[in-house]
Amino acid sequence: WTQGGLHFAGNAQFINRAGATVNASGASNMGGADGSTGNTFTNEGTFNKTGGGTVDFTAYAGGCYMSVFNAATGVINVDGGALRFLFGLGTNANAGLIDIDTGATLTFSGVGMSHSAGASVTGAGAISVSGGTTSFAAGSSFTCTGNISQTGGTLDINADSTFSGAYTL
Repeated sequence: WTQGGLHFAGNAQFINRAGATVNASGASNMGGADGSTGNTFTNEGTFNKTGGGTVDFTAYAGGCYMSVFNAATGVINVDGGALRFLFGLGTNANAGLIDIDTGATLTFSGVGMSHSAGASVTGAGAISVSGGTTSFAAGSSFTCTGNISQTGGTLDINADSTFSGAYTL
């Protein structure tokens, strides 16, 4: 997936099954398009964000949204550019691994994301929190050697955590 939007309607579901890989490079977005509120992207396999540009999980048209679920078997690699969760509504949950490489950025905006026990967010890339609530439950892990920027929203950490980069409020 190199560019352009993937727009879902009618409570559509996109499931990346265990053992499968989705590669996203360049600038693109995935989101709901018709006012429906049940559109979902479920990652049970591997989702790679590579190259420059930004990939957004977002609402595409007013009143709709896209929820993202990263299953316990799911791996989201942010290897380059930026991956942004930009929901105004939706429910986002991580039970797997999200890894952010040096030079890449992961953004939680809008509704944020809940990270359950067993989930891990790690890496040397940057993390931005600018709206909603991003929470880490007991038993999850949040390790960031890159910079963290928080310009809004709530970062709620009840997990094993290690930070060595700058934290900017």
